[in-house]
Amino acid sequence: MERWQRILQEQLLHMPIKDTDKEGIMKFERLILHNFMRYKGRNELEFSCDEQKNVTVVLGDNTVGKTTIAQAFRFGLYGEIQIENGKIKEDYQLLNSDVVSSMDSNARESVFVEITLSNDEKRYEIHREIAYIRKYPSNVLTESYRKKSLSFSENYGGLKEIPEEEMESVIQEMFPRDLAGYFLFDGEKWNTGNLGGIKENIKESVHKLTGLSSAEKAMFHIADMGKNSAVGKMKAKITGGGAIYDSIQADNDRDIKEVENVETKLETDKKNIVYYENEIRKIEEFLLNNESTEAMQKNYKGMEQLYHAKQRNVECGYKNLMNYFSENIVAYCAMPMIHRSIALMKKADMEQKDIPYMKQATIDYLIQKGECICGAKITNQSEAYRHLMDQRNFLPPASIGLLLNDFEKIARQWERKGEAVKEEIEELALEISKDQESFEKTYNQYIELGRKLDGSENFEEKRAEQKRLEVQRNSYIRSQGIHEEKIQGLKTRIEHREKELSSLALRNAENRKWKSRVEIGKQLYQKIASDYKKKEKEVFEELNKRIQINFHQMFNAKDKKIVLDEKYNIKMMYQTEHGYTEEKNLSEGEKIARNFAFITTIMEYNAEKKKSLKTQDNSTELEPETLPIVLDGPFSKLGAENIGLIAKILPEIADQVIIFMLEKDWEHTGLEDYVGSRYQIDKESDAKSASLRRCKLSC
Repeated sequence: MERWQRILQEQLLHMPIKDTDKEGIMKFERLILHNFMRYKGRNELEFSCDEQKNVTVVLGDNTVGKTTIAQAFRFGLYGEIQIENGKIKEDYQLLNSDVVSSMDSNARESVFVEITLSNDEKRYEIHREIAYIRKYPSNVLTESYRKKSLSFSENYGGLKEIPEEEMESVIQEMFPRDLAGYFLFDGEKWNTGNLGGIKENIKESVHKLTGLSSAEKAMFHIADMGKNSAVGKMKAKITGGGAIYDSIQADNDRDIKEVENVETKLETDKKNIVYYENEIRKIEEFLLNNESTEAMQKNYKGMEQLYHAKQRNVECGYKNLMNYFSENIVAYCAMPMIHRSIALMKKADMEQKDIPYMKQATIDYLIQKGECICGAKITNQSEAYRHLMDQRNFLPPASIGLLLNDFEKIARQWERKGEAVKEEIEELALEISKDQESFEKTYNQYIELGRKLDGSENFEEKRAEQKRLEVQRNSYIRSQGIHEEKIQGLKTRIEHREKELSSLALRNAENRKWKSRVEIGKQLYQKIASDYKKKEKEVFEELNKRIQINFHQMFNAKDKKIVLDEKYNIKMMYQTEHGYTEEKNLSEGEKIARNFAFITTIMEYNAEKKKSLKTQDNSTELEPETLPIVLDGPFSKLGAENIGLIAKILPEIADQVIIFMLEKDWEHTGLEDYVGSRYQIDKESDAKSASLRRCKLSC
């Protein structure tokens, strides 16, 4: 029984309570796997419970079955397995594959996990089993039945079975489900934004692990439950104050009920705020971790626009070329004929023999007159007559000399125009060719970038989702403020009425007795609340101090540090010339370092606090939760130096340490002197099954 309960009963109800001895720390003794996933048949692990040699190590290569053992712990304790990102429950087959393949139609086989654990007084056995049948004709494996049991023995006497309906709550008391991420570590997930797969409110988890949640429970049961609290129930004993008293009490009861209703809404607001903040943080971390991909995606969209623009340029070039060609087709197509005509004219006798502006009619007139313009006589037999007739042959319309000259002039004009058209067409074609080449290059880059981005997230959708979540969160923040203000107003009214009721209640002895007890309850509440706030601050400051020390010890980080905010979110800071700045785009190793330092710090704090309280018999301080640590591949992504620095801390921060790891990593741990039990995972020849082999500590 928790101390606050004893104090409350003794002081408020005057009921003497037997002071029971503290139960010892719960430790795992044995794990049995029967046909569970990779492990065919019966496989058994016995864990070291020795205080000095408190480490159990299980060695094995990758993909041989280390994580399967971690899954067995989770299945045994909570009846579930951890689903990896991108997978669904149906992707996991609990019954061993070899067993399944050997089953005949209508055959039945079972898979079970059994966990034995104990403290100084009791030993518990947890058994979870599922039977499967392979039904004809499809031979599909279907679940036949499930069974679970929890038994215990006191002082190692006979076993007593706990009723099935109480089983889960008893296990929750020993190993709270929401703390599973702290004692069942998945090292492969330590590099994610979550701590070893922890998705719940980290602050609440830390409070449980450091003992603060016990004080929260105490305050809740003493006064925060309203009429159902200890103080509320004692208030109900105060009666008989008359009509005025009853009226005031009725008003008070309504306000108290309203406070409870609003507090329920306030709690919903807080949970929703935490939920949306976690979702927002996931998107922020995703965007930070995929900045290069997002940049590629933006580049892809820009390149898409560019290649479309270049495609339009090519199309426009072709259009311009065809329009120009259509307008100048005659000049272009006539060029061969023009060239041929000019060549023929060059071969012709183009000597200038005619008299400019002279016509045949003029010659005829002179011959008919018989006299030249120079005065010479013209006769048929004269030399002048013969010259005039020769000249007449070169004059229009009988001569083509002038016509050829005119034609040549026109032909030359057409030749120049044709050449200009040809040059323009060639330039347009060259421009089109360049645009086409540029378009093809851009298009190929676009296609190649598209291949790289196949299957990537839509970052615009992610950012839109982030904004939507922020709107939702802000809405609940406003709602929280409204509800807090309303609660404060109601509590002020209740407080004023309480004073009136106190005055009325003191009119008889019975009321005075209960009133006195109510006051004791309120004082106890105030004391616990005051101690809680003080303790919360101390824990926060102590964890923040310790996490720095552990971070530097484990990772030799000189220019970096990590800090906790008020919600126990971890921030990595790096030193600049202007001080420390938060680093959000963390590497895989930095995320592991950050998360490892956080979790080991909490465990270290708990271990020291537990030892301290053991030496204080009369201490009223509430004990923190102390749990064994089960680590799956904690060092797989760390360097040899960091492995050694971290490993040496583990036996000190937990009373029991169970590690599944690679042989190559074990060589760097330096934990040989702390090992009380050691196993090797052997892979079967078909690589589908594995078995466990206990080794000598020296092997």
